Amino acid sequence: MSCAFSFCANSAASSGPIHLAQILVPISEGASATEMNAAREKAQQVLAQAQSQRDFLQFANGLARLDNKVRAQDLGMRTADRLPTIFVDATQNLSSGQMAEVIQSPAGFHVIKVIDKELPPPGKGEVQIRQTAIGFNFIDVYQRSGVYPLELPTGLGHEAVGVVQAI
Repeated sequence: MSCAFSFCANSAASSGPIHLAQILVPISEGASATEMNAAREKAQQVLAQAQSQRDFLQFANGLARLDNKVRAQDLGMRTADRLPTIFVDATQNLSSGQMAEVIQSPAGFHVIKVIDKELPPPGKGEVQIRQTAIGFNFIDVYQRSGVYPLELPTGLGHEAVGVVQAI
């Protein structure tokens, strides 16, 4: 196998299905600059609050119940072709649990969280491994600092234990 540890599927990681949820701060058609700024500011506040919450969907639904100008939505697990391009662009480099910056669309301002992301099957010569433990030794410090340079990209450490998920 040519890949080391979790780097095996990174070349195609963005093409797998993704589970998104959103909080929408809507704007009306023809909204004034003042209304747009207020909605943008509200979305920024929602993002800041959401980042400290353990359960995004519970927070989103609670917020929508308290504020009828906010909408919560679980978009479910979808492939990129079944999502708005602006959502795909904003989340393609995010991992499960991460949130995108506020996104503006004609509908309003969106606070998006990646709930889960499935990796696509590994390509020829690749393997997917779910790491369960890693080792980090002092030689790794030398390698990362350039004392003993490594060809990049490389992972942290050279010791790992895991379960093969797919070949």
